Amino acid sequence: MVEHHSQCKNNEYLNHFYGQQYINQLYNPTEEIVILEPEEVTKNIMDLEKLKFVLFLKKLIIFSNMKIAYQGKREIKNLQSLVLKRI
Repeated sequence: MVEHHSQCKNNEYLNHFYGQQYINQLYNPTEEIVILEPEEVTKNIMDLEKLKFVLFLKKLIIFSNMKIAYQGKREIKNLQSLVLKRI
Protein backbone atom coordinates (compact mmCIF):
# COMPACT_ATOMS: atom_id res chain seq x y z
CA MET A 1 0.00 0.00 0.00
CA VAL A 2 2.87 2.39 0.80
CA GLU A 3 4.47 1.61 -2.55
CA HIS A 4 1.12 2.16 -4.26
CA HIS A 5 0.75 5.67 -2.78
CA SER A 6 4.43 6.58 -3.04
CA GLN A 7 4.32 5.92 -6.78
CA CYS A 8 1.19 8.07 -7.08
CA LYS A 9 -0.84 5.26 -8.61
CA ASN A 10 -4.00 6.14 -6.72
CA ASN A 11 -7.32 7.14 -8.27
CA GLU A 12 -7.05 10.83 -7.38
CA TYR A 13 -3.62 11.16 -9.02
CA LEU A 14 -4.66 9.27 -12.16
CA ASN A 15 -7.85 11.31 -12.44
CA HIS A 16 -5.88 14.56 -12.30
CA PHE A 17 -3.08 13.28 -14.56
CA TYR A 18 -5.29 12.10 -17.42
CA GLY A 19 -7.97 14.76 -16.89
CA GLN A 20 -5.47 17.59 -17.43
CA GLN A 21 -4.31 16.00 -20.69
CA TYR A 22 -7.88 15.66 -21.99
CA ILE A 23 -8.74 19.24 -21.02
CA ASN A 24 -5.59 20.63 -22.68
CA GLN A 25 -6.39 18.76 -25.86
CA LEU A 26 -9.97 20.04 -25.89
CA TYR A 27 -8.58 23.59 -26.03
CA ASN A 28 -6.05 22.67 -28.76
CA PRO A 29 -8.16 20.66 -31.24
CA THR A 30 -5.83 21.15 -34.22
CA GLU A 31 -3.01 19.14 -32.63
CA GLU A 32 -2.76 15.36 -32.83
CA ILE A 33 -4.35 13.71 -29.80
CA VAL A 34 -1.67 12.13 -27.62
CA ILE A 35 -2.36 10.82 -24.13
CA LEU A 36 0.82 10.04 -22.19
CA GLU A 37 1.30 7.44 -19.50
CA PRO A 38 2.94 8.54 -16.23
CA GLU A 39 6.05 6.49 -17.12
CA GLU A 40 6.35 8.32 -20.47
CA VAL A 41 6.21 11.70 -18.74
CA THR A 42 8.91 10.60 -16.29
CA LYS A 43 11.10 9.34 -19.14
CA ASN A 44 10.68 12.59 -21.09
CA ILE A 45 11.65 14.65 -18.05
CA MET A 46 14.69 12.46 -17.33
CA ASP A 47 15.85 12.69 -20.97
CA LEU A 48 15.48 16.47 -21.10
CA GLU A 49 18.70 18.29 -21.95
CA LYS A 50 19.62 21.63 -20.39
CA LEU A 51 19.55 23.47 -23.75
CA LYS A 52 16.05 22.21 -24.58
CA PHE A 53 14.85 23.18 -21.11
CA VAL A 54 16.28 26.70 -21.45
CA LEU A 55 14.66 27.14 -24.87
CA PHE A 56 11.33 25.95 -23.45
CA LEU A 57 11.59 28.45 -20.57
CA LYS A 58 12.43 31.31 -22.94
CA LYS A 59 9.27 30.47 -24.92
CA LEU A 60 7.13 30.08 -21.82
CA ILE A 61 8.27 33.05 -19.71
CA ILE A 62 8.49 36.64 -20.90
CA PHE A 63 11.65 37.70 -19.10
CA SER A 64 11.28 41.37 -20.05
CA ASN A 65 8.12 41.52 -17.92
CA MET A 66 9.71 39.91 -14.86
CA LYS A 67 10.60 41.80 -11.72
CA ILE A 68 13.77 40.83 -9.92
CA ALA A 69 13.82 41.00 -6.14
CA TYR A 70 17.01 40.68 -4.13
CA GLN A 71 17.18 40.59 -0.38
CA GLY A 72 20.64 40.64 1.06
CA LYS A 73 22.97 42.54 3.31
CA ARG A 74 25.03 44.16 0.57
CA GLU A 75 24.06 46.10 -2.52
CA ILE A 76 24.89 44.56 -5.89
CA LYS A 77 25.54 46.93 -8.77
CA ASN A 78 23.94 46.08 -12.14
CA LEU A 79 21.95 43.17 -10.72
CA GLN A 80 19.51 43.16 -13.62
CA SER A 81 22.21 42.86 -16.27
CA LEU A 82 23.94 40.09 -14.30
CA VAL A 83 20.73 38.08 -14.10
CA LEU A 84 19.86 38.61 -17.77
CA LYS A 85 23.32 37.40 -18.82
CA ARG A 86 22.80 34.11 -17.01
CA ILE A 87 19.35 33.57 -18.54
